[in-house]
Amino acid sequence: MDTAVLRQAGIEEADAVVVSTDGDNTNLIIGQVAQKRFGIECTVVRILDPARAEFYRERGLRTICPTSTAIDALSDAVRSCDIPQIAREEATV
Repeated sequence: MDTAVLRQAGIEEADAVVVSTDGDNTNLIIGQVAQKRFGIECTVVRILDPARAEFYRERGLRTICPTSTAIDALSDAVRSCDIPQIAREEATV
């Protein structure tokens, strides 16, 4: 989060920034600093909380939410299962 450290890492010459630490709050702060203070339009932030990811996405921050991605993939996998008709009939009895 330290701007001196971000400068040392080359943020002033960056065309894009990906922020993916182990904390949503840290990611959000660094992402906003990169976007607003350093003017990096392509700032992508990993957020685990789907509601927060959507909230910040609506405010112009590019967010990736692995939790939402996993939920979508799991839901698609379940929907694609071929469940035998017998099992469905027994479940309704």
